[in-house]
Amino acid sequence: MRDALAEAAAPVRADAQTLAAETIRNLHPGDPWAGMRIGVSRTVAYVASSERGIKGRAGQRRRRPNLANLLMGRAMEPALERNTERVARRVERLIDEVANVWERT
Repeated sequence: MRDALAEAAAPVRADAQTLAAETIRNLHPGDPWAGMRIGVSRTVAYVASSERGIKGRAGQRRRRPNLANLLMGRAMEPALERNTERVARRVERLIDEVANVWERT
């Protein structure tokens, strides 16, 4: 199930990554803040930024950019809207696969 959920989230991740690089000033395709990852639990798949913070030298505090609202509004939500049908179809197939296995046992 986790593999199927990750497969369903893959087009959203790809679009979110592209949109982040294209629509947020000072981000480019190779920028770690534009990168996206897929997280999967038993029942949920999600897309999140692959970058989690900035680490500096010991004793130094570096401020990380406040990109949460920009990434959500300009990349993640539009990517989900673009791919809603694809995600829904893949999840429906997953439910059918689970039902078929359930019937066989």
